[in-house]
Amino acid sequence: MRDVAREWENAWRKTKINYDEDIRTMISADKEFMDVLKKYIRKNTLILEAGCGYGHKCIYFNNYGASVVGIDIVKKPLRVLNSYLKTRSNLQVFTVAGDVTKLPFRGNVFDVVTSFGVIEHFRKEEEVIETLKEASRVLRNDGFLVLSIPNFASTFRNKLVLALSRGRFGMYHKPYTPSILTRMFDLVRSLELVESGFTSFGFRKLILELTEKPSIEKLIYFLYHAVFGVLNILLKSIIHDDYLNHIYIVAKKAS
Repeated sequence: MRDVAREWENAWRKTKINYDEDIRTMISADKEFMDVLKKYIRKNTLILEAGCGYGHKCIYFNNYGASVVGIDIVKKPLRVLNSYLKTRSNLQVFTVAGDVTKLPFRGNVFDVVTSFGVIEHFRKEEEVIETLKEASRVLRNDGFLVLSIPNFASTFRNKLVLALSRGRFGMYHKPYTPSILTRMFDLVRSLELVESGFTSFGFRKLILELTEKPSIEKLIYFLYHAVFGVLNILLKSIIHDDYLNHIYIVAKKAS
């Protein structure tokens, strides 16, 4: 996990945060997934966001009257989040620095555990399994784990950039397909799958970004995904699976 922490420390240095604006953009761009979350994020629930980063979703969950604990292996984004929380005393958000494969909490505490775009950065499948087991351990009986990751098109693109630049650009991503991810859940017997599916990749947002602030990098990014989008239509018709849109899985802790 040291490599994961180091990469995110470098990535966070380039990030500029405006919580109010960022959360509005996030809600608009991820409306489909927000609709999924609404089924599980309720008033008076205690939520753990595993790999929270700057904690935008931690803050968003307060809209539903939930209390949230955010944990991340990198301390810098937690410090930024804590500074923001000091100006918003009404928010029930708390932060902990730690490793999602070894959660520093007792068992049967949380109503919901969420994780967004985290496990695809892990090098070993065992680390993913440990993360799922730890999520199950800290969940109350009948609690839910809600997990989402980018699909194969995005993760493969990042591996390609990393390889072509000989490690100078990009961040490690392990490409997962829905079937591989589902198989991992099957290995954690205390979790029962409730639902799984896809949320839109977000071509509209990508086009808006390209027209508002055009760049060669964004154009290449758009063209890559446009080509993959056509390829994905063919793959769907042949093997009936999706390799473009974001994957989400919801699992319930067996009582």
